[in-house]
Amino acid sequence: MADPAVADASVRGMVDNLRPAWHVETIERAPHGTDFVAILDIRTPAGPKQAVLKATTADLVDPVVARAEPRLLTLLDNETSIPVPTVYGSCDAHPEYPAPFTVPTFSSFQ
Repeated sequence: MADPAVADASVRGMVDNLRPAWHVETIERAPHGTDFVAILDIRTPAGPKQAVLKATTADLVDPVVARAEPRLLTLLDNETSIPVPTVYGSCDAHPEYPAPFTVPTFSSFQ
């Protein structure tokens, strides 16, 4: 079950830490997963976006593994034709927010 303990203000602060010009408009917490996952509607200078905030909160995924995910996605996005989410930003450690955390594009596979 996803961690509901990450407050809306923290979600907004985490996104602001990575993308200061972005404004989080809505936060929808995902009911699944071992760590905190939220689907975000974001207003950016370039227009609206939908993204995901993933934060390591449950100690079930080693932080070393969690830090590797955005790097691997960025490598695959830049160097291959494999369709992967674009990583808008990631943070390995933070004194105030659960970390590592990352913000990739939202993809709906229906």
